[in-house]
Amino acid sequence: MAEKIFTITNAVGENLHERLNELGAHLPKPCGSSRCGNCKAKLISGKIAVDNESVPLGEVFKPCKAKILSQNIEVEILPKQKVSRIETMFKAPATPLDTGKTGFAIAMDIGTTTVALILIDTQSGKILEQDSFTNPQIKFGDDIITRIAYCHSKENLLKIQKCLLDEIEKSLEKFSAQAKKISKMFVAANTVMLHIFFGIDPSGMGKSPWTPSFLDSRKISGSGFFANLEIEEIVSLPSISAFVGADLSAAIALTNLEDDPSNILLVDIGTNAEMVLKIDGKLYCTSAAAGPALEGWGLTSAMRANSGAISLVKISGDKIFYETIDDLPPKGICATGYIDLICALKKLNIIGENGRFENEPEFVTLSNSKKIYSVTDTILIDEADIASILKAKAAVRAGLETLFKKFSITPKDIDKIYIAGGLGKNLNLQNAIDISFLPAFDIQKVDCIGNAALGGAYLACMSESSFKKLENISSRFTNISLNLEKDFEDDFIDAMFLP
Repeated sequence: MAEKIFTITNAVGENLHERLNELGAHLPKPCGSSRCGNCKAKLISGKIAVDNESVPLGEVFKPCKAKILSQNIEVEILPKQKVSRIETMFKAPATPLDTGKTGFAIAMDIGTTTVALILIDTQSGKILEQDSFTNPQIKFGDDIITRIAYCHSKENLLKIQKCLLDEIEKSLEKFSAQAKKISKMFVAANTVMLHIFFGIDPSGMGKSPWTPSFLDSRKISGSGFFANLEIEEIVSLPSISAFVGADLSAAIALTNLEDDPSNILLVDIGTNAEMVLKIDGKLYCTSAAAGPALEGWGLTSAMRANSGAISLVKISGDKIFYETIDDLPPKGICATGYIDLICALKKLNIIGENGRFENEPEFVTLSNSKKIYSVTDTILIDEADIASILKAKAAVRAGLETLFKKFSITPKDIDKIYIAGGLGKNLNLQNAIDISFLPAFDIQKVDCIGNAALGGAYLACMSESSFKKLENISSRFTNISLNLEKDFEDDFIDAMFLP
């Protein structure tokens, strides 16, 4: 059944997607172009063209690519396609899965700010349950360096480990009875989080030469590891370096990056932005501290990308409109919503290049001596929020610019770009480019793959060959330390501003 039927008059030559949204269609375009397929319609009457070809009556098409050709047209907006549970979280693996096993397994991504886990039926590969929660270790520090410093004693190390293990158990208690019969748990995380998860001293990564106690995959018996949860075996994916962890190894497995001859850039955007560059067959990696703002932490109205989060913001005339996840009443703003909102505020000249409100326009009010912009009566953004997002933007962009300069390449030299992380699935690429969060990539080359760390942990669970490919992965990469690169600091300062 159609969601809505719209009649449009006197709009010859205009983009149909834009006109429909002016009429209240609220069509999404999170990809920033026409890649995602989230907007679909059927032509009832009139004439339109897509890519300069006429669309027959009754045909389904993408409004974002449609040009209006007649004075009167009528179109039917079609419901969004339902996708599999896997596709809502991460790019579905192209690698064949080893189905036919017996039992159940857990795949988990332990992020510095967010933990996500899924329950898998290993016989079918089906995801039965999923959950995510804020990493409780954040109370000991919102970045990995602070947490390393906290682990200065065995007592503190066990304390910070226990708070995470307890929260994982609470999460699994929400799952069905199958979660009590887990054969294996596959874990992806950055290198510091893996050390703390296993109760291993991470202090070697807190000072030069930044030495981890281990990088290879670890396999231990799950007996007695958790207080009330029995697991036969716990397996971690291997890390690459002290600050490029198993979360990025998981993303490499999910994208099959090592076997692809193309020039590839993979960026996993989280509290720690990790990057892989494959150029002329050689593999390089690096990381930059983006902070927790993009994972829904520390901002006035921030939340993770859950139901009710404002995930998409757009402009119509001089007004700003938003959409929420699952079309529920707004509860807060997630990372993609913040990127869209900052882009909109800049385009409307409500904020300047430094992220501060300009000329105190009518949209901006004072609250406790702070200038704020109100998205709703209760959902706000202030200059401190914008500064936190710009700092995260600067870390990502400066890391990329430094890599490009080091190897004398430009975005045009990259054949494929993968954007991973919690914001990846809903990121409006054009808005991210417009605020210089990302370089001027060819959007058609970009694939937003969602939580690739969780996807890679799932693949490791379901494909023994994919897991084995990751053996000795650290030996195949050259690690780039951005703090030693002469251009990084200048690039970071430049990227703190909006274009």
